[in-house]
Amino acid sequence: MKIFNIIKICLPAFMLAIGSCAEKEESPWEQNQRNTGTEILDVNADELAFLPRGGKLNFTVNATYDGSVTADDWITLSAKEFPGDGTTYTIIISADPNKTEADRDGRIVVKTPSLTHTITVTQPIYSRPDAPESIASAEDLVYWLETCAPYYEQDETMTLSKDIDMTDVEKLIPAETFAGTFDGQGHKIMNWNSKGQSLFVKNNGKITDVTIDASCSFTLQSSAEDTYFGPFAMHNYGQITNCRNNAVISVPEDASVNKIYIGGITAYNYEEGSVSGCINTGNLTFRPSKADGNIFIGGVTAYGMGSISDSENYGSFILEPQSESVPNYFIGGISARQSKGVISGCTNHKEASITTNASKPSNGYIGGLVGYHDGSSDINTSKNFADIYCGYAKASYVGGLMGWQTKVSDQDFTLFQDCAVNSNITAYTKGKGTNGNNPCLSAGLVVGRFAGQANAKVCTLGTPDKPISVAGSITSLETGETVIASEKDFGVLTSGDGSGTSANGAASIWQIINGIYKVTGDGPTGDPEEIFIRLDGYRLDVPAEGGTVSFGVKVNYNATVTTDVDWLEIAEGTVESGSVQEITVTAGMNDRSSEREGKVIVSMPLG
Repeated sequence: MKIFNIIKICLPAFMLAIGSCAEKEESPWEQNQRNTGTEILDVNADELAFLPRGGKLNFTVNATYDGSVTADDWITLSAKEFPGDGTTYTIIISADPNKTEADRDGRIVVKTPSLTHTITVTQPIYSRPDAPESIASAEDLVYWLETCAPYYEQDETMTLSKDIDMTDVEKLIPAETFAGTFDGQGHKIMNWNSKGQSLFVKNNGKITDVTIDASCSFTLQSSAEDTYFGPFAMHNYGQITNCRNNAVISVPEDASVNKIYIGGITAYNYEEGSVSGCINTGNLTFRPSKADGNIFIGGVTAYGMGSISDSENYGSFILEPQSESVPNYFIGGISARQSKGVISGCTNHKEASITTNASKPSNGYIGGLVGYHDGSSDINTSKNFADIYCGYAKASYVGGLMGWQTKVSDQDFTLFQDCAVNSNITAYTKGKGTNGNNPCLSAGLVVGRFAGQANAKVCTLGTPDKPISVAGSITSLETGETVIASEKDFGVLTSGDGSGTSANGAASIWQIINGIYKVTGDGPTGDPEEIFIRLDGYRLDVPAEGGTVSFGVKVNYNATVTTDVDWLEIAEGTVESGSVQEITVTAGMNDRSSEREGKVIVSMPLG
């Protein structure tokens, strides 16, 4: 059952912004230096080993003279030549499953005019173990993941036939790679106490309809290596659909970590990958004794290059590292860092608050949807209702939708069409620029900072027919000042420093819903009257057997509450201005064969 606010009044507030990103580093070898000077050939591998089922591997080459690459006929090369310009190039090699009668060995030969490097390549025979018909026990799951899953092809499926109780499992070894379909059929995995193991290391296939129960927990351990963790897959090149994680994910006080990527669904969503219809409700807690690398934590994914659609996060973020200083934070309600792909139809819910202590990162990029956006990928029809508290005083960029937008120099682009934010942001005033009435120069209700630089293309926020809905407040920890979006110049709250004049342009209309409505009322001509309806939720779910649910509403003019269906009953049909009032909604048992949906409508006369 959805709650819809039917008042939709637009306030023109023309917004335009310029972003920033790092310029591509020039090669140390210009064209006129190619194939001259000392001959150098640098290859980063001597041996490579394929799994029996094949797959892809890679190596890099850097040379000062043009060269060639050859290989045995069972090895496929992504390139057979490379320029000698001092740039490092990646060569991808691939192989099919080894269905010969023996293990096979091969060679890759990399050559420049007078230098040669040879890589030995091996692949064991493809000898597939027997797999259960379906997974009906913890023993089946442990055996199948470690032994059978890496052999699955695209047209093969494994299903869960029961809920899986992992109480007696001391260790689960995730499948290194998977190319088939893993269908949970709506079943749960319960009582799994993981020390940082996912179900799959690398997903090239499809993971669908699996729930990880709240009785599970994921406690990441100390590591000197980079850490990647997502309950369903560390690295997603395939599809993850209709999956749900309800388990807490934590980095405890006794852990010492390097660079770390943590996602509520998957750690790294690659360009080929997609996440759709997934939900995370598990809290994400980060309290290590030491952190030596950058920190990426997202409600759905830590690093996004692929698409994320119709997914939700309810899990709160608690960042309390024990050391006084830590490297960069990248924190996002949906994606901690996004560079490509589309984010659409996603919601970071009110429960998913983001809180940091006073540890001092080199830089902090925190956003209700995306922490750091270093591209022009499309982010639309998505919402953040969570509050953000950033407790450290050093450089931090905090946005209700996005923490940081880099410069984009290759094309104009539009962000946040039909997006919404209702967030109370608390942060320090620290910042480099000025932005009118905004008390926090590094915080904004939409974007924390646009890194505007010369030659940047135009970033348009929202469009006239699909505006951004803005509500909430910004509070400075340094001065104690709070500014809310009801002020006449609320537009200055949309972004923090770096946006002064770049946040003002043409063709964008900002619409404030579930917050403050600015319309012309009965007062003197030209004197705007502020009208607001505030709701504490957009969706209510009634059990199939029926029952009563409620939500809170506050208005500053008397309002009415109605429904568009006859199976819902509203206990109180009017809302008086002033204090928060609870509205109770009752539904009987749903004896139909499908779900039903209705609207509860809060409305008021507009004079």
